Amino acid sequence: MTTTRPSFTENILNIEPWADDIVDQLGFDPRSSYVEKFWLGVLGPSTVWLIRHMVAELDTQPDGYQLDLADTATAIGLRNNGGKHSPFMRALGRTCQFGLARVMDHQTLAIRRKLPPVTQGQLRKLPTRTQAAHQQLTQQKLNRTPQHDQQLSRAVTLASGLITHGDDLETTRTQLQHWNFDNHTADTAATTAWHNHHHNPQNS
Repeated sequence: MTTTRPSFTENILNIEPWADDIVDQLGFDPRSSYVEKFWLGVLGPSTVWLIRHMVAELDTQPDGYQLDLADTATAIGLRNNGGKHSPFMRALGRTCQFGLARVMDHQTLAIRRKLPPVTQGQLRKLPTRTQAAHQQLTQQKLNRTPQHDQQLSRAVTLASGLITHGDDLETTRTQLQHWNFDNHTADTAATTAWHNHHHNPQNS
């Protein structure tokens, strides 16, 4: 297995989850506001859309699935002509380049369900305002209080109820914001509840 740029010869790719206890616990869902704010400028929009698309499929097929490269390229609006130099294959390569996926064999790719925090080196390449926002977010985590933990627990409970009744991830996040939870709490609660719902055997 490797994290080098993939060069797949078949149009069907086996996707499997990349288990990492630390990143799975502390990382960020690819569809989260953290990824939009901080990973987007590192990965580029094509790669962010691709990793989101692949992780969304793992929500419904948690043990893995087969990815049709041509169909996936069309679904996220990327050309897949020109072999490994096509926009789609470059986006796929960047998932490996940045450690979000790794090649297991000639037809299998393991992908992370969660993205780790951006590194300091990656952060320094982002705009100054984005760096400041990341520093503020980090400080908020360090200063987290028991009251904040209680608020987050309440938000997760509410989000679980919404998801159980059929709301999708984005609708759940938006509803929590309408109920006056701050953006970070709404985002964390919605993604936590979504992950718990789709990985609970009783919901299978």
